[in-house]
Amino acid sequence: MSFIFNLSVILIVVIMFIFTISSLTSKKQHPQSSVNYSLSSIQESEAYLKKLKIEIDIKERELETLRNNIGTFTNRSISDLPLMVENVIEAYERQGIVLPLDIIDDLTYQVFNDEDQTQKYIEAQRSNWKVKNSQKFIKGIM
Repeated sequence: MSFIFNLSVILIVVIMFIFTISSLTSKKQHPQSSVNYSLSSIQESEAYLKKLKIEIDIKERELETLRNNIGTFTNRSISDLPLMVENVIEAYERQGIVLPLDIIDDLTYQVFNDEDQTQKYIEAQRSNWKVKNSQKFIKGIM
């Protein structure tokens, strides 16, 4: 929406610029000097339009990058985890592996670049969690 708004603002500015130039050239008294002035203003307008086109191309690339990143970092309203992390957790659930809440809670504070990195972190936490919770107490201590 903002991209369309920016494009319309640029279009309005260009139209206003053209009308201003045409009004200035029509008020000139010397026909030869107005012709020279209009040729230079046309060249300036063309240079300005090329500059605007370059800016539009850059903004379109930035917009495309942002659209791609939105899908990666979208949060679900239920768990407040990024969608990428949710996909990894769902893969574990499909395999019948239930992740401890401690690990899921740790995931809320971590930032991952891809699903593979997320899965490696979960596996490391699962092995640590398994070691910690498999220790048995000696009867005399408790």
